[in-house]
Amino acid sequence: MPGSGADLPGLSGDRPDQGSGVPVPFSDTAPVTEDTAPGGLELCAADGACGCADQFPAVDVVIPVFDAVDHIADCVASLACLTPRPRRVIVVDDCSTDDSGVVAVAALTAVGLAATLIRQPERRGPGAARNRGLAAVTAPLVWFVDADDTVAPDALRILLSALGPHDFAVCRTTLVGAAGQVIGVDEAPPPAAMLTGPEYAHLLITGRARAYAPTKLFRRAALPARPWDEVRRYEDLAAMVALALAARTVALVPDAPYHYRRHGGSASLRFDPASFELLAMPQRVLDRMTAANAAPAPAVAAEFVLRESVLPLAHLAMRAGQAPDRARAIAAARARIRRTDLMLLARAGRWRLALTAAALRFCPVGYAQILRFR
Repeated sequence: MPGSGADLPGLSGDRPDQGSGVPVPFSDTAPVTEDTAPGGLELCAADGACGCADQFPAVDVVIPVFDAVDHIADCVASLACLTPRPRRVIVVDDCSTDDSGVVAVAALTAVGLAATLIRQPERRGPGAARNRGLAAVTAPLVWFVDADDTVAPDALRILLSALGPHDFAVCRTTLVGAAGQVIGVDEAPPPAAMLTGPEYAHLLITGRARAYAPTKLFRRAALPARPWDEVRRYEDLAAMVALALAARTVALVPDAPYHYRRHGGSASLRFDPASFELLAMPQRVLDRMTAANAAPAPAVAAEFVLRESVLPLAHLAMRAGQAPDRARAIAAARARIRRTDLMLLARAGRWRLALTAAALRFCPVGYAQILRFR
């Protein structure tokens, strides 16, 4: 998962789809109750294993893992403290070079959580891993959790309580440093407890909501078979906008029970040839919005392109030292800054962003020097 603001895009992803995994069940002995609720929904047990006083629809958790052995124990420990507990945890090992998948499932089984391991034969990235895990989901609700993050004990209860009749529920994110220190809450407070899908899509492209998959609890029936992009790195935002546009209503809560660990290993923090994918992403999102009759105003579209594409690419390249293609990336980012867009932003009162973009466009050397001290 990426950071916040103009430095980094709210996107993630990895390598192309090159095959499919084989599910390997590890434990079917964990205490799980699968009753049937009105309307055919499975229920979490009222007490006992899940420890909850109320009944909620059952939830399957999907965790993509890749070389996460240093963090997975913390993730599992936090899942074990959830009330209610998920019905099952599906671990998708994305061809790790360590024993992440086996360690994760062993840890889950040790704390009494039912677990299933899916091994990918080749590394395919988090989008493909999420999709593969989703295919194994049998509960009516699904929650995607990243292997290097943790959740508060009441995280699932908060999301379940908010979901109601909506297509998915969204919480906020607590940012945590590599040493475990709390940095702060990433997103702004939600403007309402419920929005229509297109309204939430608008929040996403204006930066007032994040596209992080793990901060959403989804109805399985509301998701297509492969909602996450399996080819492009920076496509979580495009995928989330598509899901929002297809949703009737979305529930939003002000709580921030999902704890995202910031560390240098994230693909979204790395400059390499895939970083150029940032340039094409915004137009795909805007095309989706237009096709759904939810096109943003021109100034909003201009701000979106700068915030989620142009500035992140320039910042990644400027911080990459003498990396190959660094100069080409900076030139490509500067070429996307148009005078007409700067004027639109100025007229809309977005002076700070307009001045930032103008400095990058017309004084890149000075801009790079300033960036060194941020």
